[in-house]
Amino acid sequence: MRKLRMLSVAAAVLVSLSAPVAQAQNWPSCQTCSASTSHCGDPCQACAKLAIRYPDGSCSEYVYTTCGGIGSPTYNRCLRDGCTPNFVETSRSNRGTYADNFFVYCEHHRVDWVTKVDANQCNVNSTLWTLSSCDDRKDGYKAGTGVDCCDGSSATFVCDHHHSC
Repeated sequence: MRKLRMLSVAAAVLVSLSAPVAQAQNWPSCQTCSASTSHCGDPCQACAKLAIRYPDGSCSEYVYTTCGGIGSPTYNRCLRDGCTPNFVETSRSNRGTYADNFFVYCEHHRVDWVTKVDANQCNVNSTLWTLSSCDDRKDGYKAGTGVDCCDGSSATFVCDHHHSC
């Protein structure tokens, strides 16, 4: 009877210890961590170094870590916990203008190289406080048969025919 009681206690301890592991297995993959949106303390799971990697992307063994943890693709490239980035445009440089002309209307485009800086400096990696990208936006249109948005009729409708940065 005493052995049976000890076995029951041991089984209960094992079940209670295994519960957090089962819950942890539902953590998202560390591959979903993003340097621009994930906080360093966000939980994730990664394949263990010596694990077998299967063709479907799964592993024989996982390590439970965080988006800022060693082994995560965003190690040393994540947002400080509790910090919300506030990217503010600091420069805009025109790289081109062009038009899309259709039968009954046309759209004029302006292509700019835009630089933004995170005023809150949230990322633990300072090289990620500045982002630059190409911004292609419509800045004018005309309606009517045979209209041309590159005819020079105003400063907006001048084109150099560059479509990218």
